[in-house]
Amino acid sequence: MTLSLLVTSLFLAFGVSECIAHIPQGGIAEELSGFSQKQEDSQEDTMVSAEEDGFANVEEGSGESELEASSESVVGPFKTHCVEEGPSSSTHFRYNHCCAPIDRWYFECKPGYFFFTDEDMRHFFHNGGFSFRGEMGYRFCEYFMVWFDGGYFQKEGSAIGGAESLRIRLATLSLGIKGIYDFNDYFSLYVGAGPRIFLMLLHNDSPFVRSDDNEVGIGGGFDAGFWIYPIPSWENFFLDIFADYSLKKLGISEDEVSSLDNDVDVSGLTVGLGLGFHF
Repeated sequence: MTLSLLVTSLFLAFGVSECIAHIPQGGIAEELSGFSQKQEDSQEDTMVSAEEDGFANVEEGSGESELEASSESVVGPFKTHCVEEGPSSSTHFRYNHCCAPIDRWYFECKPGYFFFTDEDMRHFFHNGGFSFRGEMGYRFCEYFMVWFDGGYFQKEGSAIGGAESLRIRLATLSLGIKGIYDFNDYFSLYVGAGPRIFLMLLHNDSPFVRSDDNEVGIGGGFDAGFWIYPIPSWENFFLDIFADYSLKKLGISEDEVSSLDNDVDVSGLTVGLGLGFHF
């Protein structure tokens, strides 16, 4: 029994050694190397897939960023491009809660016709005449802006019932607040009011009266009109159809002899067409 077990063990050992001897050189190493390479390839595929997913997420995020940027892109004075969901995806606003304005300042020239509201002044100066006003403003929020302007009016006239000449020169300075509402990209409505300083130089050639009355006083100024943007390619320029009312009666001391008693009512209405631009 013992001898047979010994013989069997020797036979098995001999067979195993013969099998190992017949295996090609490097076969085991190649098998192990192939298994390792498969593991590395699998890891690389996993990493590439993860990078592609990450890149796709970055592109998606970039697209969202570009969409947000486009929603804040400026397309005109107080106009921004806001993107909304739906069939009509783009809407333009001059000033919107979701978009801040860029060109808040403006300047305009406002020529017009000044018409005295006082009957005596209309008789003296033949109703009125040409006036000029320069205005600058700043839109500090959606519906309001502060404005400052300076105006000038000059007219020759004549005394009632006589040939003596009169000449009035009237300068004004105003500072006030305007409310504004943008209906669309081409049309805005505004109204405003504020204190107005009046500087009057009145010359009278009539005999037996003082020839010059110079007065300064504070009254009121009221302004209303429409801003119209007629040319889309010139987005910073606009037309201003306006009406402006001045309210002031300048008093002259009673102990002074004056050509117009004791009061000079310089109140009047100006209507005109202005040209402005945003900056």
